[in-house]
Amino acid sequence: MKNCVILTTTSKREGVEYYSYENKNFDLFIIDYTSEKDAITFLEGNVKAIFDCNGGFKYKNIKKCIETLDILVKYDYIWLPDWDVNIPIESLNELFTLAEQYNLDLCQPSLSSDSHMSWSITEHNPDSVVRLTNFVEVMCPLFKSSFLKEVLWTFDLNYSSWGLDFLWCSIGKEKNIGIIDSVIVKHERPISSHEWILPNGKNSHQELEELQKKYNLFLNPTVLKSMN
Repeated sequence: MKNCVILTTTSKREGVEYYSYENKNFDLFIIDYTSEKDAITFLEGNVKAIFDCNGGFKYKNIKKCIETLDILVKYDYIWLPDWDVNIPIESLNELFTLAEQYNLDLCQPSLSSDSHMSWSITEHNPDSVVRLTNFVEVMCPLFKSSFLKEVLWTFDLNYSSWGLDFLWCSIGKEKNIGIIDSVIVKHERPISSHEWILPNGKNSHQELEELQKKYNLFLNPTVLKSMN
């Protein structure tokens, strides 16, 4: 199994320290969205490339990176965390292992109780290894490459990414979706996307409402089954 992490960050490489260890079972691709150019720098070792983007937003840049570097062909699982998601290296290795073990098409780690979180369903449950759910959020989704291929087109639908997670889970309603409680991460910084004014003049709430109306997305995040 080949795994990779695509980390969207700044020229200060915020968040990269969470992945700078030996004994990794994944490769790392860094997207620098604060660059003044569009370029790719290929590297040796586990950090495979730095993908410079002149501005842009997380999922639009990730889509460009995936398509340019042919990542869906090269990797089995692809993790897309926000840069301020703190995860020990051992836990990330386990995240990939459990995703494969439970044959999950879309999943995420659980969040520590002191994380900044939007959805209570994502908080760590100590009585579970994996919870099968109908929801995984945009903060740190882990995709099986075959399912990511099905939904990659959605990454261009808006700027804020609000509502993309609802759409993924709607498209994948027959897929294995879950939250991996054996792996706990901490979302370090307060959520600020609700304050954004986007290039289209809209805010994140408006983009969410538009996506919900267009695709009839009114999902109630629910635990379907707890696996111990």
